[in-house]
Order: sequence, then C-alpha cells, then structure tokens
Amino acid sequence: MAKAQPKDPRIVPHILRVRRVVDNTTAFRGEDVLLVDAGAHDITIGLQSIQAADPRTIIVKKIDGSTHVVTIVPASNETIDGSRSYVLTLVDQAVTITVGPTEWVAVSALGDTVATGGTVTSLTAGTGITLTPDPLTTTGTVGITPTITAGGPVGDSTHVPVITYNAEGQLTAVSSAAIAASSGNDILSWLGL
Repeated sequence: MAKAQPKDPRIVPHILRVRRVVDNTTAFRGEDVLLVDAGAHDITIGLQSIQAADPRTIIVKKIDGSTHVVTIVPASNETIDGSRSYVLTLVDQAVTITVGPTEWVAVSALGDTVATGGTVTSLTAGTGITLTPDPLTTTGTVGITPTITAGGPVGDSTHVPVITYNAEGQLTAVSSAAIAASSGNDILSWLGL
C-alpha cells in the first residue's frame, strides 16, 4: 500500500474569485476574474493604483456577442503596456493583466487577432479584380475580372492551343497555332529514337 505524501506547507490552495459585471465598476483587491457582459452598453473597468493593488493579477473577459466594448482603464497617470486603456471588442476576448514595476502589464490575451488587426475602410480595384462601387468604402461587391470572353475548344487534330498569362497568373489570351506537318520519322528522331 502506497504511503500518502506529506503536504508541502509552501503550497497554499487558491480559489479563484469570479464576478459577473454588467455595469461600470472597479476591479477590487482580491478579485481574480471579471466576466463582463456588455450586451446593453459599453462598460469601463477601472483598475486600482499599482501602489494599492498589491502584487496581483486580474483576468477580464468579455462574455457577450454585442458590438459594445469593454474598456479597462488604470488609475490616473498609470498605463497598461504604455497605453491609457485596453479595449476588448469580441465575444470571449480576454486579457490577463498584472502589476509590473511601474505600470500594469498585459501578460496574455485571448481572442485578440481580429481586434488588434485594424479595420479596412476602403478598397480599390487592382489587376483582375472588380469592385462595385470602386473604390469600395462601405458595402458593395468584389469580383474577378473575366479572363476569357468566349469559351470552347481551341485545338483540334491540326492545331494546338497558345495560352498567355499575366503577372498575376490570370489567363489573358487563348489562340491556336497550326501544327507543322511532319513525318513519323521526324517525331522519332526528335525523341532520340
């Protein structure tokens, strides 16, 4: 029978303290996780001063799918990674923020790819691409310019297709060229036989 290992006195069990938030608030000392529902309106989460915060970490997660944002703001004259705020815009987007030597530090973020990637505000058509309207600034259609206007075969028993592409790899021209008459011996000699 295996002997039970003695408990390590240096390990103290920790239970995460989680709070659901539906309005502007301050993250209080001792809270570990804020689950923020901004479904009704934008919400601001205030952080305590880093001097009053004790060495600690807090996780803030936006749990709704609305277009409302969650803005995390440190105490006056303090920053999060050099910024006056940190914004969550997407459902299930979360950030872990901890006290650093001189400011709050975002040590990990979940779901930030789209949020930090920026917003496209205008598109202009390029080679082979059509936009309606052009430039496209709000809503419209993106399409591929047709490269061949008439389909159908371009070769037969006496002709081979001649195909031309542009720098983007789009088909720009198709024609046919006559196959030069030759004897079977010409083909065999061309193959080295």
